[in-house]
Amino acid sequence: MKSKLCVIVISLFLGITVSAQEREEALSQLLIDQLNEFRSTNQLSLLEGDEILEAVAFDQAKYIVDLGKVVHEQNNTKKKTVQDRVNYYEGLNANLGENAAKISMGAKEQIELNGARVTINTDDLLLKAVIASWLKDEGNSKLNLLDPNFYKVGIGVIVSNEVDISVVAVFGSEPYKIPIGTKVSLKNHGIKPYDEASCKEFLADYPTLPQLLSDVVKMNGNEVTLRYHSLGLFQNIISNSSDGIALDIIEKEQYLCDGGNRLFPGSIADGYLLKPIRKGYINTHNKLDSIDELDLNMGSLASFYKSKKFEINLVLFKSGTHCVTIPFNNLEVKNKNNFDLPFLLAGESTSKTFVWKDSIAFQYSLLSDWSDQKEKDLKALQNFEFQIESETSELQVSPIHENEINLDSSFQGQKIKVAWDSLNQYIKGSYYQLDLAELDQNGKIEFLKEAVKEDQKLNKFLEGLNTLSIKLSGEGKIDAGLKTIQALELYELFLKNNKIKPALFLQAKLLEKVRNGELKASELPQADPSQKENTLSVINNQIVLEHILGAGEYGGNPLYLAFFELYLINKNEVEISFNYHVAKLAYWSKSRSKISNFPSWIQAFKKISSASIPAEKYARAMLNYNLLAVDYYYDVKQFDQRKKAFAEVIKWQGKAMLNEREILELSKTLRFQDQFSEAIKILLPFTIKETVKQEILFFLLQISQYDKTLIDEKMFEKKILLASKLFPHQFCSLFSKKQMGYQSLKNSKIKELYCKNCN
Repeated sequence: MKSKLCVIVISLFLGITVSAQEREEALSQLLIDQLNEFRSTNQLSLLEGDEILEAVAFDQAKYIVDLGKVVHEQNNTKKKTVQDRVNYYEGLNANLGENAAKISMGAKEQIELNGARVTINTDDLLLKAVIASWLKDEGNSKLNLLDPNFYKVGIGVIVSNEVDISVVAVFGSEPYKIPIGTKVSLKNHGIKPYDEASCKEFLADYPTLPQLLSDVVKMNGNEVTLRYHSLGLFQNIISNSSDGIALDIIEKEQYLCDGGNRLFPGSIADGYLLKPIRKGYINTHNKLDSIDELDLNMGSLASFYKSKKFEINLVLFKSGTHCVTIPFNNLEVKNKNNFDLPFLLAGESTSKTFVWKDSIAFQYSLLSDWSDQKEKDLKALQNFEFQIESETSELQVSPIHENEINLDSSFQGQKIKVAWDSLNQYIKGSYYQLDLAELDQNGKIEFLKEAVKEDQKLNKFLEGLNTLSIKLSGEGKIDAGLKTIQALELYELFLKNNKIKPALFLQAKLLEKVRNGELKASELPQADPSQKENTLSVINNQIVLEHILGAGEYGGNPLYLAFFELYLINKNEVEISFNYHVAKLAYWSKSRSKISNFPSWIQAFKKISSASIPAEKYARAMLNYNLLAVDYYYDVKQFDQRKKAFAEVIKWQGKAMLNEREILELSKTLRFQDQFSEAIKILLPFTIKETVKQEILFFLLQISQYDKTLIDEKMFEKKILLASKLFPHQFCSLFSKKQMGYQSLKNSKIKELYCKNCN
């Protein structure tokens, strides 16, 4: 390259006198000094001379002299633009700018912006006039002087007739350094630069490729592999023989803090571009072709590659034209489709008291110490200030025990019912009916007394007929602040007597004590598990308690089947219906292969009275359903339904009162589903609060590059600044391979912040 440069420079200088050359060199150095004085005043990096840029500047200055007017293009296609001219001289500057001027000695010009015109009679004034003319240009000329990315400059000055001076300044970023031991392709292995017409249709079909393929490149030592779950999609992207993939290897040292960024010039790569692979190679080297996935070994990287100091971008080209680059970004993958959703407890209430006005009946065996049990029950009633308004009682004895029952004085004179009717109903159709048919009452009694000696079942039945039944009517007030032992006694009393409403009120309060560790679950009385309709709600709460304690089953069945049994008995019980449906969602989320008749879920769920369900829980149920629907409709290839499900996810997440941890999990799930814009939308409100979670802010910064309309460059800079202020100790980790990498350091403001905090 140097020999070519020397030949060209020598040829350009032919015919120039030594004295003219010396003056031009002096003017060039003086202009660099004045430019650096201006940049120093504006807190910008100073410019260093660069021989390649100098050759480019002198080339254009000579063209201007020959043409007789200031221009920035040439007729020669190889030198048409400043980029073409730098390429021609084999320069490797990624960012370039060119300023040009033509001023004559003796002319009157401004030497300061908006200043008075003065006669140009010295070289110093002449160059000040040149800079002033560039500052008057609010376009590229002024911007080039103020561009923080420029570190190099080449000056071309030609003096004609000692009067007319043509000046060209070519500004450039730090040149890219070719890795030692490698040879770069200056023409990007034949890949043509981006062309809108060539890529328009492709990008319209695949507008979210950076999101879709953000984690397709995998590293194992120096081996690079492309892995993707859908071979079909990849084959659609790389569909022609001239389509392909290339890897852009970017070294951390290209972004050192003691100078400007050293990026490879052009739009295709920022670093070392590996030789691309095309469709044919993909078809013949894919290891997972049999299961329609992609696992493609791209080969070993060169010896200069050190995994901790390099990042890899994926470059896609169509018909040989570069269409899209997928930048390195180490995003966490999550696909959560079941957010915390507590089951509904029947009888759950925020009220501290429950007023109960009803009747309650007690039945005692006259063959036991019934008086003690009666006293215990009446004491339990006193625990909720039950005021008795009326009381009735009934004594019943079996035919064989009529003369054996001893009653206390309070029952003297009370009529006693002998349970002949119950006995006749019991023996109906049995041989006892025939044996007793011809006997009188005394004969029957004597026969039965002998029969019970051999028939324990009959004996047990007859003993059970000896009862005292008491019915009390009145009103009481149950206080949630009852002592645990009192609440347990009262709960058991109501449960035994099938008084479900007051039992549910107490059960909900006792369950809360179980949650808080104040009561063991085994100490809580259980309802009859035979699933009688009037105890459904109580059994519902028992299943919920098992779930609270960590069980995934109840009665040997998955929770959703346990709720389903109750649901079949009465579909109108809101708590049971709701719990069955959300338990089924939870079951499906863990066993997607078990999903069946999926659309029917939403139809049945919408029939539940939503007015009876807390709004937050209803919203969470709908959120969980639609997160499952996203995957379900993808699997069955109903993409219109899938799109609707995403809209429903966004709708219901706003009503589900998700906490910050859940919002982050949902945003990562949306990222997994390639819904980056929606993920950004739900995170943004949480980054403008007084307190911001580090994980939320950092993840937002990672995904913000995928939607520049939601987070433009200025907003991104503000969020980066916020991160540096709020989390100074974690800030530098953002620019690592564990997170978003260091390529955002292309932005000079972000790089300045990084170098200030992390260098």
